[in-house]
Amino acid sequence: ELGELEYVIDRPAAASRSTLALEATLIAAAAQL
Repeated sequence: ELGELEYVIDRPAAASRSTLALEATLIAAAAQL
C-alpha cells in the first residue's frame, strides 16, 4: 500500500519534470529560429 501511495505522489512530480524539459526544448528551438 505504501508503494502505491508513493507512486501516486511521485507521478505529478515526474509529469512536472517532463513538462519543464519540454518547455526548455521548445524555448531552445525557438531561440534558434
